[in-house]
Amino acid sequence: MKKGFILLTCICCSFTCNGDEYIFLPSFTANERYEDNLRLQPNKVPINFITTLSPALKFGYLLDNGDLEANFKANQLLYDNESNLDATETILDAKYGFIADRFTFTLDGNHSVQSSITTELTAVGSGILTNINVFRTSRSFSPSFGYKLTENNTLQTGYSFNDVEFDDSNTVTNGLIGFTSQQLSSSIIHRLSERQNISLSTAYSLFEAPQSNQSSKTTSIQIGWQYIPDEQTQFGLSIGKRITDSEFLNGQLKTTTDGQIFSANLSRSMEWGNISINLGQQLNPASTGQQQQSTTISASTTYNINERLFSRISGNYLQTESVGNLSNNNSRTFSSLSPSLNWRWSEDINLEFSYTYRQQNFNNASNRDAVGNTLRFQFSYQPKVNKQVK
Repeated sequence: MKKGFILLTCICCSFTCNGDEYIFLPSFTANERYEDNLRLQPNKVPINFITTLSPALKFGYLLDNGDLEANFKANQLLYDNESNLDATETILDAKYGFIADRFTFTLDGNHSVQSSITTELTAVGSGILTNINVFRTSRSFSPSFGYKLTENNTLQTGYSFNDVEFDDSNTVTNGLIGFTSQQLSSSIIHRLSERQNISLSTAYSLFEAPQSNQSSKTTSIQIGWQYIPDEQTQFGLSIGKRITDSEFLNGQLKTTTDGQIFSANLSRSMEWGNISINLGQQLNPASTGQQQQSTTISASTTYNINERLFSRISGNYLQTESVGNLSNNNSRTFSSLSPSLNWRWSEDINLEFSYTYRQQNFNNASNRDAVGNTLRFQFSYQPKVNKQVK
């Protein structure tokens, strides 16, 4: 482990805020993990021990008719066998909310600088983990408005912007391509009863990846239903259709594709713990230089052993399919299974031990199944801060 990293002491202390309108919550997390196939290659590389040190701070201001909150987190990653991969990641999220009699407004923003090894296995990633450390910079903001038309009907509109770029000049040859995406959406929600809502939503989105000479326009429509049968159970369902028009090589090649959009989620809390199941399919902008249709299945359950000890097991399945130009086909499947044991040592300190199994396969003849195993021990510290809410 590298010496000289002095983030440990700068955040692990508590402060008291005078008054009741401020939020100030520092925290610190450290974990040590073992990886036997860090980059998920068919032929395993030497094992890696990785130390991650993560100071974080949540701060904000509470208003009479809304809140302003921000979360900042820094991750210092130290690789035992490959020091060239050492990285410092920063993530800043901010949110402002305003509530009036019939009107609501929210504004979300994010700025993050992360290693591609951290980001590229997600639904918006390429699945490619390079031999060099490539930093991915992401910027996004999304304002949304809501207006209560009647007692049972609400109109919501929103806009989102996301810009992703990579800092290495060879990212195209490494399969990593930046992009810009925008979306304008609108929905109307009708309350059937205190426990049921139905909704109708439409959206129009734009995608551009100049490095790969690709762009697309997508129009979609969805209907949704939300049902809360009791205080412990929630269920949601949404289905719809999309049409995507894509252009390649500055408009020399054009294609039109359609696809399904759906999501379903079920969560239930019980005396012994809780369970959650989520399914979905949607079109995502991705760092492959084109859009991906992603199908996801995830499930998790938590079991409370006693007041201080609980266990959790979670599983995820992801299937991506490239939409448009097949010359850069990064369609793949990725799955993971992770049991963990958590111990609340004190009011300020939590300990966690977990194991994760990962498997990935690219859907072309040149790639084989890649399997990786991870063992992780994590220490979390959040001092109790005297904070009062209005």
